[in-house]
Amino acid sequence: MMAKNLRIAKIDTKIFGKIYAPKNFVELAKLLNDVPYDYLSPEYWRGQSNIDWHVESTAVRRIKRHIQFNPETDISKISTLEEQVVQYEQRILNDARAKGFGYRDGRKLADLDLLASLQHYGAATRLIDFSRNTFIALWFACQSNPDKYGVLLGADIIIGDGISWIKDQSIASLNIEDILSHYNDSILIWEPQYLFERMRIQQSIFFFGVSHDGPWGNLTSLDFDFKSKERSNNFFAIAISPELKSELQTQWRVLFGYDVLTLFPDIEGFGRYHSSRSEFEWDFFSAPLD
Repeated sequence: MMAKNLRIAKIDTKIFGKIYAPKNFVELAKLLNDVPYDYLSPEYWRGQSNIDWHVESTAVRRIKRHIQFNPETDISKISTLEEQVVQYEQRILNDARAKGFGYRDGRKLADLDLLASLQHYGAATRLIDFSRNTFIALWFACQSNPDKYGVLLGADIIIGDGISWIKDQSIASLNIEDILSHYNDSILIWEPQYLFERMRIQQSIFFFGVSHDGPWGNLTSLDFDFKSKERSNNFFAIAISPELKSELQTQWRVLFGYDVLTLFPDIEGFGRYHSSRSEFEWDFFSAPLD
């Protein structure tokens, strides 16, 4: 296969096994250009800045952190991770609706729509962000932990192979428990009908499902590199080295026009763009004031 002929190095990782680790953007571009390789055809992407992080929803991370620092908490007595997520989720949905957040533009929000809205504003939910755009996911993989390997995760979607797309709005309008029951133990993909501007710019798509305490994340209980006759592996990973992160920091605006301001086109993005750690644009003080 062509990817092997590129002689791109691989590294051993704790979570994702032995994966490609391109040294620079040229190697990464060649590798991505060769996709599909190993018979993979990725459609959705996720970037994480630390390759040692599991692929977990923010709800799972919040619950695990709470239990870590509060081992006697009531939620630690619940036997399964999914039951813990359900308990947490019901509480934040109820609280959000009680505060009047269950409506948008005069329309009552279903559970999924409300969760997407809450996640947009920073709440921890079971939804896991992916993007249709490889390089937007890559941007997120490079934005922090400059001295650590990041990971670019690709999802090869074969509907019916343990993965389902929620296209029927009548199903998307059900409560979360009924949606999960309808699809059994599938990994679910869903795109809100009414996207926030940031979601549209970032070409966002959500993955979720029953929460498993799995070896590489909560989407499945199976190993990352599993192979079986019943079901193939739908995900693969590319390591993003500190050197590649450093190289790309000077290229985002030149090659893609990406920065915090363009990818977060709202007041939060404006604030992050002008945070205490942000560099000034070269003409920031010389440009005339209106």
